[in-house]
Amino acid sequence: MLKKRLLEELEKTNKKFVVIDRNADALSKLSDTILYVHGDATTDVILLQAGIRRAKGIFCTLPTDAENLLLTLTAKGLNPDVRVITKAVEEESEEKLRRAGADGVVIPDFIGGLRMASEMIRPSVVSFLDEMLREKTRTIRVEDIPITESSPYLNKTIKESGLLERDNLTVVAIKDGKDYIFTPQNDFVLRQGNGVIVIGDVTAIMGAKDMG
Repeated sequence: MLKKRLLEELEKTNKKFVVIDRNADALSKLSDTILYVHGDATTDVILLQAGIRRAKGIFCTLPTDAENLLLTLTAKGLNPDVRVITKAVEEESEEKLRRAGADGVVIPDFIGGLRMASEMIRPSVVSFLDEMLREKTRTIRVEDIPITESSPYLNKTIKESGLLERDNLTVVAIKDGKDYIFTPQNDFVLRQGNGVIVIGDVTAIMGAKDMG
C-alpha cells in the first residue's frame, strides 16, 4: 500500500521517476507510462541502470530495515548528493539509517498512530487535508519554492515578487534558516537560502517554480 500511494503522489504531482522491483509480477501491473527496472535495488548495476547518478532523490521501501540500510549506503556511494527517504519498520532503526546517510526516515506505525490521535483531537484539520489530497478535479499541495542566487525573486519583497498575484496560489510561510515565519508581511525581503512555502494548485506551483 505504501508503494501504491507513493506512486500515485508522484504521478499526480508530475514528477519524473523510475521504479525498481525484483518482482516481475508487480512491475507488470504498473501503468504503461511508468518507467521501471527489473532487479535488486541494493546492487550497483541496477541502481546505475535506473539513473542513480543523475537522480535528485530515492525512496527506499524494501521489506526490511537491513535491506533499506544497504540500499541507502549503496545509493549514497554512487551519488553522494542524492536525497534518500527511507521506510523503517522498527523505531530503533531510525538512527542507524540516518548514520548511513538517509535524509529522512518514515516509520509507518508511528505515522499511523499520529493520524489516529489527530482524527480524535483535530478532526476538522484532518478532513481539510484529506479533501486537499483527494480532490478529483485538480491537485492541491503544499510545496517549497527555494530562493537561489539565480532566482528572479531574489532580493525582492514578497509583494514585488508577484507571488501574491498568482491565481490558485497562497504564500503561507517563509523558511528562514531553521525558523519559519508564518503569514509573512508583504515587505519581507526574500534572500538567498530562503524558501517560500505555498499552498495551491500544482500547475500554479510549477509555474511559480519555473520562474524561480
